[in-house]
Amino acid sequence: MSKPGGTGAGSVVALAWLSQVALALVLTVVMGRTLDAADFGLFALAAATLGFAREASDLGSTVAAARSISGPAHQARSVLLGLLVVRGAIGLIASAAALTMATMVTAPGTRGVSLALAGALLLLPCGAFQALFIARRRQLGASLWGAGTQAAVLAGCLLLVAAQAPGWTIALAVVAREAAWLLGLAVLGLHMAGPLTGRTSAIAAARGVVAAVGLWAAVALLRHLLNQVELVAVTLAGGAAEAGAWSAAARILAPVAALTGALAAPLVPALAQARASQAGPLIVTTLQMATVWMLLLASAGVAVAGESLDWLYGGAWGGPGSRGASMLALLAATTVPMVVGTLAGLALLGLHRERLALLALVPALVLKIVACLIWVPTGGALAAAAISLVVECALATALLLALCRALREAGVAWRVTAADMAAWMAAAVWPALVANAWPGDGAARVLVAAIAVVLGAGLAWALMPGRQLRQAWRAVHPDIDGRPAQEPH
Repeated sequence: MSKPGGTGAGSVVALAWLSQVALALVLTVVMGRTLDAADFGLFALAAATLGFAREASDLGSTVAAARSISGPAHQARSVLLGLLVVRGAIGLIASAAALTMATMVTAPGTRGVSLALAGALLLLPCGAFQALFIARRRQLGASLWGAGTQAAVLAGCLLLVAAQAPGWTIALAVVAREAAWLLGLAVLGLHMAGPLTGRTSAIAAARGVVAAVGLWAAVALLRHLLNQVELVAVTLAGGAAEAGAWSAAARILAPVAALTGALAAPLVPALAQARASQAGPLIVTTLQMATVWMLLLASAGVAVAGESLDWLYGGAWGGPGSRGASMLALLAATTVPMVVGTLAGLALLGLHRERLALLALVPALVLKIVACLIWVPTGGALAAAAISLVVECALATALLLALCRALREAGVAWRVTAADMAAWMAAAVWPALVANAWPGDGAARVLVAAIAVVLGAGLAWALMPGRQLRQAWRAVHPDIDGRPAQEPH
């Protein structure tokens, strides 16, 4: 039997997490096929609000607290208590915002969902126990509980649809799942932690958590706010139906967040353990490879945006040549600067240059808000998608320039040659060009685009060898594979 922190348990944890992502995507697709525009918009609004609240209550505090919790028992209790207080304050603020929204809407169903959100957001402190699970390598129970509740809400929503229940009950089921998940974390965490009493006061413990997170939290909060501006603007300007149109396209690309985490995986330990001069080659190579892969995937997404909507939602939200296809194509293109910019921001945080990231994020947030206020009321969700693409391109450019500056100061020269750019673009344009020129039907175009992505990936791999990443990794961790470090060429 595998021990709690062993390989077997780790595999189950990863599988449970992937199943949650897959089940959430299946739920979105099924609801998009069965609900009308207004009901699907309400469902998407509830899911997006809970996701944002979950992320905003974290802001790096889970990782920071996990490091401290792995210390002495009295210190662990103090840190966990402080994390509960901080997240409790965030939960109160978020709940008050949901109550305010309930007073601003007139539809009874929307008001009921807003009130349910206000109640569920009061449970945000329960998420603090995730730091305890990470520190003690006991994530298996929490991961299985998360996957189980996600499967339960999918089954429940299918039953509600079969019973022809009102659309707002679907949104209530999503809120109920979040509340059940958080309460389950609290039960597991309290059983593991024991009494949370100690010599340190709750206020002092909370101050310690805030000090440990520092500017990292501010950067993470701005990033999360930037991701939610369009949905809020579309909802306020066009109502639940327009929010549904936005979410039908945007939620298809939700797995990109998982891809960002996979691309960032080599960076996190390197940035935590190595000096900037050592981690620099790995940062550069990771960003170059992320750019290639995201150009390939985004190009494929642009090529088959209409077919994707038609296949996933059964034509409910448009097909080839529709407004929804144009919106999905714009959002697919947006994934390139979004992923590359996120990785550049993570590298700045690891290099302790958070202020440079803040200087890029604040103007981007202001620009997106102003642009949405001006154009979304007339252009709707399609205008929001165009604004997202422009702002994310500007932000990624600013973050990359800031990262180049930070790397130069650390003694790492980063030069992207014209040959590099030509290779990346040659690899990336395969799917869109081939698929759009293919005379077959939608299914044939999707298959041809997939084949072109594989060919483009092979071309990209040949032009920018994957061994660069391995060499850069060895430069940071000389003991990998038991062989000495090699400097990347």
